[in-house]
Amino acid sequence: MHAGQQKVYLCAFTKLYWWSQNCAFKEIVRLQLRLEKAHSYREL
Repeated sequence: MHAGQQKVYLCAFTKLYWWSQNCAFKEIVRLQLRLEKAHSYREL
């Protein structure tokens, strides 16, 4: 595998990794908000 190919693979991997991290983060935030809403409803 030559350098050009390696760079393409690295770029694709980095994008995929960043995207998956970003998605996981958004899911966690969404769950946190849902839990907070549930708690505030219970307190009312």
